[in-house]
Amino acid sequence: MKVTVALCTYNGEKYLIEQLDSIFNQTCAIDEVIICDDGSTDKTIEIITQYQIHYPSIIHLVKNGENLGYAKNFEKALSLATGDMIFLSDQDDKWLPNKVERFKEIFDTQPKIDGIFCDAFVMNENGEPSGYSIWESIAFKHRIDLQESNELLYDYILKTYNVATGCCIALRSKALHPLLPFNFTYCGIHDEYLALALSAKNSFFALNECLGYYRAHQNQNVGVPSKAQWASIEAMKNSMYQHFFEPTENADAMVRLWMYYNKLVQFSPVCKQQASQIDNAYTHFLKFRSTYLSSIGFFERKRILLSWWRNKLYGTTLLSALKN
Repeated sequence: MKVTVALCTYNGEKYLIEQLDSIFNQTCAIDEVIICDDGSTDKTIEIITQYQIHYPSIIHLVKNGENLGYAKNFEKALSLATGDMIFLSDQDDKWLPNKVERFKEIFDTQPKIDGIFCDAFVMNENGEPSGYSIWESIAFKHRIDLQESNELLYDYILKTYNVATGCCIALRSKALHPLLPFNFTYCGIHDEYLALALSAKNSFFALNECLGYYRAHQNQNVGVPSKAQWASIEAMKNSMYQHFFEPTENADAMVRLWMYYNKLVQFSPVCKQQASQIDNAYTHFLKFRSTYLSSIGFFERKRILLSWWRNKLYGTTLLSALKN
C-alpha cells in the first residue's frame, strides 16, 4: 500500500524541520510527500529544498502561483497525491514514530473503512506538552458512543462542530478522488468536509490513540480551547445538540439549521430515511424562519440580509429562503 503525505506550507520555517523529521522517522516507509507551498516569503522553500536533496524521489514541491488559502491549498495537495493511503499534515506539528503503522494496520484489517482520524497530544509553541489531548479539549475523549457509531458521529458534527482534526486524518485514495474538487459552499474547511463525507457513508474510524503532537500557537489557522474553557464548551455543545430543533428568536440558530439542512442534502446517502430527515430539517427551518422574522422589524431584517449578501455568507439560497 503506497503511502502519501499531503503537506501544506506557508511561512513555516520555525517548525517545519521538526515535522519533516517526524514524517521521515516513521516505522513504516513514506513513499511520497506532496508539499504545496502557498507563497512563503521566509526560509520554508529553502528548508524543503534541502530535504529534497536527501529524498529526491519522495518529496514533490509545488509552489502556488497565487495564495489559495488554507483549505484550497489542502485540496490541491490532496488532488496531487498518488498513494493508496493519504495522510494530511500541517507544517507545525510532530508525529509519533508509529502513526503510519497504526493507521496501516486498521486499513489492512478493515477493508470497509475508508478514513481514520486519531487523537493527538497538545504542545505549546516551544514543543512542551500541555498535559492534555485534542479530544479532551473538545469534549470528545469520553464520547465512546460517537467514536463507535458513524451514524451518531455524522449527526453530531452536523448539529455542533467537527471533531476530526485535519492533521489527524488519513484516507484511502479511492474514497478521496470522488470528493474532489471540494464544494465549500456550506462546509468551509477541508477536515469537516472529509469527516462528514466519510461518516455519512459509515466508513470513518475513530482511533482513540494519541499518535502525534498538535502545536498550539498564535499564528495557526485553527486552535484548541484552553482547559478553562472545557466545561463551558461541553455544556454549549450539549445544549446545542439537545435543543437543535427548538424554534428561537436567534439569527445564529436559524443559520445553523439552514447549514444543517444543506449539509444533509450535500452529504447524506440517497435513501428514503435520509430524504425524510432532509424534509424534516427544512420544515424546522421554516419554523425557525417564522419565529425569527416575526421577532425583528423590517429595517433590521433588511440590514441582516444586506450584511450576509456583502460577506457572501451561507450561499444565496439562504437569502431567497428568507425572502419567500
